Amino acid sequence: MKADEIKPSDMARFVWRERWNLLHFLKWAGELEKHANGSREQG
Repeated sequence: MKADEIKPSDMARFVWRERWNLLHFLKWAGELEKHANGSREQG
């Protein structure tokens, strides 16, 4: 499937199907950001 063939319904279906993986990713990214900000403040 090409990018210009993706419909909003396809995107919504993907987000719903992968919601737990997406939430885990956002949690992980937030932890990384906290760690990076903490390192900058200490250094």
